[in-house]
Amino acid sequence: MALEGLLKWGQRAQVNAAAAAADAGATSSKRAKRLNTAKLPSTQEAVQVIAAQDNVLILRNGAVVAAVGFGSMNDTLLSEVEIEAKLTSYRDVLKSVQFEFQLLIGTRPQNLTHYFGKLDKKYERLGHIQLLVDTLAVRVRSYLHERDVFNTDAFESHFGFRPEMLNRIPGNAHTAAEELCNPYLMAEVHQAAEVDRERVIKAWIAECDKTTQALAHWQHIISQRVSHIEVEIEALQAPVRTFYFVMSFKPRLLTMSNASLDAKELERAKRELDRRCAQLEAGLKQMRLPYWRAHHDELIEDIRHLYHPAQLQLNPELRAERSVAMRLASVR
Repeated sequence: MALEGLLKWGQRAQVNAAAAAADAGATSSKRAKRLNTAKLPSTQEAVQVIAAQDNVLILRNGAVVAAVGFGSMNDTLLSEVEIEAKLTSYRDVLKSVQFEFQLLIGTRPQNLTHYFGKLDKKYERLGHIQLLVDTLAVRVRSYLHERDVFNTDAFESHFGFRPEMLNRIPGNAHTAAEELCNPYLMAEVHQAAEVDRERVIKAWIAECDKTTQALAHWQHIISQRVSHIEVEIEALQAPVRTFYFVMSFKPRLLTMSNASLDAKELERAKRELDRRCAQLEAGLKQMRLPYWRAHHDELIEDIRHLYHPAQLQLNPELRAERSVAMRLASVR
């Protein structure tokens, strides 16, 4: 009997253990499922900007932000009197403004897109000028044979462009164009013997060929410069400084949660920020520093590379302590 009781107790213990294990497995599975389905924090939740338009940023707390960008100046190129004059002008700006603003100094990767764009336009212009010079060389004989009147209008009608379009380019094709517009000179050439006339025409064509070669040479230099600079910039990854006066305005005294600004509130904020930006721009103009109203795309780009001058964890190699703009951060 004792043996049978012991066996029954052992069977009940096994059943209870199996049930407990099943419950534990179910609990663990539910816990894992809850962890997998839990909402993970989003990067967008950490960004305070919810919209960007018309050179302003709209924040989650209902504030509208605008900024005025300005350039720095190496004070080693200035005398102490000039530096003090700029700092004095900045002090005057601080005394005159009746609103809060913050000086923010950012860093972003080197971007020479604008410079490359200018080189591309110059390259295209040289190519266009080449076509004009080639047209001049090809049609100069027909110009002499078909025309009786020689002036600027006759030149434009025959060649399809104004002679001054060849000014300020390499070579002397512009001189040939000017001579073709001179009625007195062209009258002499037109009445000259065939041999003399052909000699003058060949001289003009030779100047056009030299100009074409010079233009091709400059196109090659521009192409080489772009390739070299792109490689060097990519290798260096040199950062550049950005300087902004940033200010904000809240069109509402109390910000309701999850309530966006209406059109009237946003327009009011823009007008106020335009007025404040204009006042700071006037001060920067007095300081003779380059300045501009920051575009909202520019502000979005700088959000990732923005820091405050009071931060201590700055890379010493990136500090621009010799610039006037950095000195402005310490002015009180």
